[in-house]
Amino acid sequence: MKKLLAILLALSMILSLAACGSNSKDDDDKKDKKNKDDVVEEIESTEDDKDKDDKDDKDDKDDKDDKDDKPAKNDTAETADDLVLGTVRGSVYTNDSLGLEFTKPSSSWDFKSNDELLAMMGVVGYSEDDMEALLDSYGMYYDMCCINESTGDSVQVIVQDLASLGFDAGDIDISMDEIMDSFISGISNSVSVTSVSDYENIVFGGEVYRKAICEFSTSGVSGEMACYLYLGGDYLVYIAITSFGGNATSIEDCFA
Repeated sequence: MKKLLAILLALSMILSLAACGSNSKDDDDKKDKKNKDDVVEEIESTEDDKDKDDKDDKDDKDDKDDKDDKPAKNDTAETADDLVLGTVRGSVYTNDSLGLEFTKPSSSWDFKSNDELLAMMGVVGYSEDDMEALLDSYGMYYDMCCINESTGDSVQVIVQDLASLGFDAGDIDISMDEIMDSFISGISNSVSVTSVSDYENIVFGGEVYRKAICEFSTSGVSGEMACYLYLGGDYLVYIAITSFGGNATSIEDCFA
């Protein structure tokens, strides 16, 4: 599980950095943030109204084909060889090979560039054009990371080569609950996990993910992480939604 631990280290690093950032704010910072948030809220309200109008117009035009436009189960890559990198256009991340689409919750959120994703993994010698080669040489890669710098909340999509975890494709002994157990155990080595929900299933992009909610504290700050795992033919997909306002599950709605 060495490669899995590398992912957990990256996840816990973001948790720690975000918590430190939250602790460093003083009262003046909070006042400035409130003023900024008032402006952002007004802008977001305008953007939301425009987005809603645009969506309504599109729905009216394409209502008949709307269901077909959504990622279907058989569109998801059967093996890692079929995977392609996701793309970000404006406020929307899309990866057709994973059947995923994510829209930024608000204008306060920003997507990390591929170069930034590589830096987060501590990987050198790769460009954004050959990130897929990381599956062969490193065993995993970040496909997307979106962060709200003011709150520390984040959404991450990580692809993991199954062989790097010591499993073979089609291995009947693979248990998603055991993998989730290891995932949460690794998190608890970096932050204090105070509670873990029962595991349940949820559908993203027509595929069934295993889901768990972890409440945690780090550097005196409490938060919530929603963890989602999907097992492909010979790869795993991790989605981690971290919120320091206890709204991880609400951010889940930003996935189409």
